[in-house]
Amino acid sequence: MDDPWQESDPWQGDSQAPSGPPTSYGPTYPQPSQPSEVPQTSWEGGEIGGGETVVATSNSWSGGEQQWSQDGGYAHNTQPAQAPQAADWNQGAQDNGWNQGGQDNGWSQQNQAGGDAAWGNWSGTQQPAQQPAQQNDSWGNWGGSAAQTAQSWEDAEKRRWENYWKDFKEAQDYYVERGVPPGTNVTADPFHGQREARATGEDFDLYDSVSVNVTGTGAECLPSLTTFQDMFDRFSDKIPKTLHDNMKQCGFVRPTPVQKYAIPAGLEGRDVMCSAQTGSGKTAAFLIPMLASMIKNHHAIGDLETPFTGPCKPDTLIFSPTRELCIQTYEDALRFCYQTSHRCTRVYGQESAKRQIAELAKGADLIVATVGRLYDFVKAGIINVEEVNCLVLDEADRMLDMGFEVQIKEIVEDHNMPGKDSRQTMMFSATFPEEVQNAAQSYLHDHLMVVVGKKGSPAVTVAQMVEKVEKDQKKERLIEYLDSLFHKDSNHRVLVFTNSKKTAMYLDEQLWNMNVAKTAAIHGDLDQSKREESLTKFREGNAQVLIATDLASRGLDISGVSFVINYDAPKEIATYVHRIGRTGRIGHRGTAMTFVTMEGCWCHDTDEFLRELPAMMEKAPNTEIPPWLAELSEQKNNDTWYSKKNDWQTTDVRYEKTDNTTFDGWDVKEEDQNQNNGGWNSTTWKSDTTSTGASGDQQWWS
Repeated sequence: MDDPWQESDPWQGDSQAPSGPPTSYGPTYPQPSQPSEVPQTSWEGGEIGGGETVVATSNSWSGGEQQWSQDGGYAHNTQPAQAPQAADWNQGAQDNGWNQGGQDNGWSQQNQAGGDAAWGNWSGTQQPAQQPAQQNDSWGNWGGSAAQTAQSWEDAEKRRWENYWKDFKEAQDYYVERGVPPGTNVTADPFHGQREARATGEDFDLYDSVSVNVTGTGAECLPSLTTFQDMFDRFSDKIPKTLHDNMKQCGFVRPTPVQKYAIPAGLEGRDVMCSAQTGSGKTAAFLIPMLASMIKNHHAIGDLETPFTGPCKPDTLIFSPTRELCIQTYEDALRFCYQTSHRCTRVYGQESAKRQIAELAKGADLIVATVGRLYDFVKAGIINVEEVNCLVLDEADRMLDMGFEVQIKEIVEDHNMPGKDSRQTMMFSATFPEEVQNAAQSYLHDHLMVVVGKKGSPAVTVAQMVEKVEKDQKKERLIEYLDSLFHKDSNHRVLVFTNSKKTAMYLDEQLWNMNVAKTAAIHGDLDQSKREESLTKFREGNAQVLIATDLASRGLDISGVSFVINYDAPKEIATYVHRIGRTGRIGHRGTAMTFVTMEGCWCHDTDEFLRELPAMMEKAPNTEIPPWLAELSEQKNNDTWYSKKNDWQTTDVRYEKTDNTTFDGWDVKEEDQNQNNGGWNSTTWKSDTTSTGASGDQQWWS
């Protein structure tokens, strides 16, 4: 769909800053007097104001010019003539101009200053005269003169937040000076291409057999819906007409089990924790009641006839664990808010912070956000949560499991957000471990617990298959399987999951080069624009196969996915449930195939997964549990068979690596490491072999 910010962003492309004051969007950087001089100015995310480029002409690895620009830090294969201060580089975010992991090849830890050896091979050139002797310890701290002593991480964050606030004020001053009111950001036709996606599938009646258990105060009095028309009739005083019309435009006719109970609970103002099968319409289950409340009771920012001023104070705030799910939820919210004056915005990493700030400067009624970037904006004072009436934690267990509990808790409890007894809170996921349920109590007030089906179970519309495959034959078996699928129907859409970025890239290249299928890929080594491009190709049918890491396992709603293939079996059963939930959505039929990787008598997959897999396959349609899997699972439960032991019960040295590796090149498992755009989430020191093979270059992993 068209970008709803396309028309309203006066800084579309940083080089198009307005001619009058402010002269540039963001901090202005003077041109250095010496060619090799680099300004010691705070910057974050590689976003340099005014689109300036500073050129250093000497001492690059390639002998050419060095560029320090807004989009990529230093150009590839070049090296700065003067090291930026440690306070000025953001070590935890993926969208840095340069970072310690060296993702952009502008600077990497092994190339920091510290003598000729530390600077690498300069092709016969000498180290720049201005470069003082510097030392770098194992923690990445810069040594040297007092002027270049590293500031604390807290000071670096503070400077970044100050710059964000400065950009925010410049944006609002621009709008005020020109008399630009907020307006709306809804496109002309947000429903294009969505009607088919919302239609119920041929197996929708299977949902009638799914049990629903509702507990909590007054649970016995909670009404359930039979149709959406039933909802309109029974809650006519709570459903605004525009929302009613937009739901019809989206094609909503029959509610899924989770929608039957969660929507009435939300419309009655109750807090809800909901565990429901993947692909069963959880997003609509929280958006409908939340937006009904917002549209009916909250004065729309878009109705203002004068420019918005002051911090952005949303009525509804939705936390999302991944950028892709954030974008998807935002687009759904746009459809529900069509023909209203309510403004929806999205906030996530790897998109220009300045662009998001320009939208937030106009105000927002609803914000969908990932935790890291939202945390930064709240700390900067750009977003004020004091008037949040509706709070949603989507895929809540994933966010807490990723280590964001501290940041979420600070946003909710330390920035004057209304208390849990004064706001409405809803939490949704397909899997809710007991520890997550306990942690959630601090966010919920007298809530209803809605459990659809067996807690943590996959959708009833997905047929499940499993096959033993030798490790060195997996690619050939995948090709055979895809050939058979596309021979029957070339319109199939297939989602292939791997446990590592390297494997995803390898399969993408191999399948494309061998003309097996039109492919696209999504993994952590791709920037956000490339990820979105791959998803768009897959959604629109321009790619038959999407090869993905677990970045795509949560929440993504892609219509027409008929097959999911676990090329690498997941390590946890919860991940399996989320992966196969990308097919068989809203009553449509789907099939999931899982390869169990063998190497002779050894099984490469985890005991936990193999123990619990048969239970996940029980009662699935057109599914048989192979005898070998049942026997293997029983052996695992009885602890009589060891996948990582040889016949003498001694450990094979190949399996002495960290648990976060696969055995396909010893790649670090991909977990969307850079969700925390505001800083480090963890201080676990690991070896990064994903891009450097056996070199073991060390890197901080969020």
